[in-house]
Amino acid sequence: MAGHHLPRHAGKELTRGNMALLFAFLLLLLLPQDALAWGPGVHMAIGNNVLAHLHLFAPALASVLASHPEQYLYGCLSADIFIGKGCTYTPTHSHNWDMGRALLRQADSAETQAYAYGYLSHLAADVIAHNYFVPNMLGFSAGRGKFAHTYVEMLADLQVECPRKQASRIFRVPHPDADDTLVATMGQKKVPFFIKKRIFRQSLRLVEKRTYKNSLRVFRDLLPFSSKKVFISEAISYAQDLVFDLLQNPMRSPVLECDPIGSSNLSQIRRFQRRQRSFYTAHGDGLIFPLDTRLEACLKEHGGLHEEFTRFSA
Repeated sequence: MAGHHLPRHAGKELTRGNMALLFAFLLLLLLPQDALAWGPGVHMAIGNNVLAHLHLFAPALASVLASHPEQYLYGCLSADIFIGKGCTYTPTHSHNWDMGRALLRQADSAETQAYAYGYLSHLAADVIAHNYFVPNMLGFSAGRGKFAHTYVEMLADLQVECPRKQASRIFRVPHPDADDTLVATMGQKKVPFFIKKRIFRQSLRLVEKRTYKNSLRVFRDLLPFSSKKVFISEAISYAQDLVFDLLQNPMRSPVLECDPIGSSNLSQIRRFQRRQRSFYTAHGDGLIFPLDTRLEACLKEHGGLHEEFTRFSA
C-alpha cells in the first residue's frame, strides 16, 4: 500500500521478536514438567521483602538474616537446583520439611543458618504454588502437559519486581558451606550436584533476559491466563504471608503441616484436565483447589484471606 513503508530497522526488530518467541517456546517445552514452582523472580521478591522487614522477626533471626542476606536469598532459590525431582514424596525429595529442618539443625554458623531459613522460606512459598496456584491455573486453562505447567509457574514472575540479574549474580558467587550442607543432607554426590547447579544457573541467566520476559508477555496475552492477573497477585500475596508466618513461628506455623510438593493436588489436576471442559460447562469458572483450612489463621493475621478454605494433603 502506497505511503505505508516500514522503517528500515523494523524488519530486524520483527525478526528479533520472532526469534525471542521461538526461544521462549522451546525453553518451555524442554524444561521438565515439574521444573519450578514459583519462578525465581517470585522467590527473590519475597526474600527481598523479608530482608526489608526484619523488624517483624525475633531479634536473633533478624540478626542472622541482616548479617548474611545473600546466603538467605541463595537458600530461597536452592531447592529448585534439583529440577526433574518429580511430584511424589520421598525422604530425600528437595521439597519436604524434613529436608529443610535437617539443614537448619546441621547449620553450624550464622551463614549456614541464614541459608537454611532461606530454604525453609522457599518451601513455605511453594505450599501455595503447588497446592493452590499451579493446579488452579491449569484448571482454568485447557492447556495440558509440560508447556502449560511450566508456563503458569513462570508467568507470576511478570508481576513482581526485583533487580534483574540479582539471582544469577548470587549463584555466580561460591557458597561452599551452604552447598556442602545441602549435599550432605540430601545424600547427593558432589559432581552431579554441581552439574545440576550449573544448569540451574544457566537457566537463571536465560530467564533474566529482557527478550525472554517480552516473549512471556506475548504468550500471556494470547493464552487464557491473561484474565487471571488478580488471582496470580493474590496467590503471590498468600505465599509471602506464609513465608512471614513461618519465620515468625518457625516451630508451630500451620504451613509446616502442608505439603510443599503438592503431590495430591498436582496429581488430581492431571486427571481433571481430561474432563475439564465438561466440568466448566456444568459449573462455571471457579477455583477447583481452595486454600487449606489450616492456613486460615495465619493468612488472616498477615492480611491475606480467601472466602473459601478446604484441606489439602500434608
